Amino acid sequence: MKGILCRVSCVVFLMWNMPMTAQVATSVRPETWKEQLEYALKHHGEEAVKKRDGNETGFYLKGYAYRGTIDSERELEEVKSHLFSDVANTVCYYDKTHDAYDVVSVGLMRCLSGVMERPVMIDAIRSDCEKAMHAGMETIELEWCRNGNTYRSWAVAEKGGRIVFENIGCLIADMESMVQCDRDGAESEREKVFEKSCTLSNLLGMELYSYRMYCRSSFGEDGILKSVQMRAKQSSAFGWHCSADIYTEDGTIDQDAYHLCHWRNEVTPPWDSTVGESGTFTHKKE
Repeated sequence: MKGILCRVSCVVFLMWNMPMTAQVATSVRPETWKEQLEYALKHHGEEAVKKRDGNETGFYLKGYAYRGTIDSERELEEVKSHLFSDVANTVCYYDKTHDAYDVVSVGLMRCLSGVMERPVMIDAIRSDCEKAMHAGMETIELEWCRNGNTYRSWAVAEKGGRIVFENIGCLIADMESMVQCDRDGAESEREKVFEKSCTLSNLLGMELYSYRMYCRSSFGEDGILKSVQMRAKQSSAFGWHCSADIYTEDGTIDQDAYHLCHWRNEVTPPWDSTVGESGTFTHKKE
């Protein structure tokens, strides 16, 4: 692979709120890098942004071009350098409440980090990203636009597979992709179910984090607790940290007529500002 270039670009200002109670949405998960980029064009291309925002100034993906396969370790190091060098573009968050971010050069981001006392997001995830990269991967150049300005990024993907990392769209959450479940009710007179889950993806359809907490409490005809099924699972992308836990606080099988549980979850994005929730619920036979 030859002629991989990264270009310096101007700053674009965007706004993003990340409430934990965003609107539920569903989508089919893209499984190859081409599907991912076509997903991005469909949902975050120029026409989609115009339709959603009602103007032509929104940040959107204009297109992409395949740049070839990484054929050697030397080319791999070249790709790493371009993704993380001072002249590469990336995303810089300015606000601990996630309200504002810019697309800036990595070099500017590193300069601003000291002044703003904020971590350099791309540096925080660089080690994990580099460990996942290897010879034989494919590279794609992306072109993003806003107000007539162009911002270029590079993506690396498994051959015929999904994108491992890209230095702009991968770092921006797509709030319309958020899928949530929040229920606590009766499936029958003696079966009670609690479930709380959330999944959020980025502009390329890649999952940023996901968690699910589940509990099923079963009671006998006499109202005594007979069995409990509980589980919690979580996953997160490079730089993101997600935790989920659910456990019995009170209520003994074959003894008590109730099941008291505690649950909690936390999500920490790469810019290091944790959000989370916790609570309790009690199951009883109706």
